[in-house]
Amino acid sequence: MCCRAAAAAAPDTQELIDDLIHAARAGDVEDIREAFAAGAPIDGRDGNGTTALMMAAANGHREALSALLGAGAGVNAVNSS
Repeated sequence: MCCRAAAAAAPDTQELIDDLIHAARAGDVEDIREAFAAGAPIDGRDGNGTTALMMAAANGHREALSALLGAGAGVNAVNSS
C-alpha cells in the first residue's frame, strides 16, 4: 500500500522533461542536474519537439549548454516547426 502511494506521487516522464526544459530555458544548471537526478531523459521533447539543449541555445545559456552537452544531449535534433 505504501509503495503504491509513493508511485502515484512520483512525477511522470513528461513532467520531468518539462522541468528539464524549463530549467534549460532559465539557464539554471542546478535545476538541470536535479532533473537528471530525478530521471529526466536528456533528449526528452515537449509538445513542439523542443529539447532542453534547444532551449538553452536559444536563450544563450552557455553553462546550461555545457551541462547538457556533458550529459550527452543530442546536437542533431530538430523540432516540429
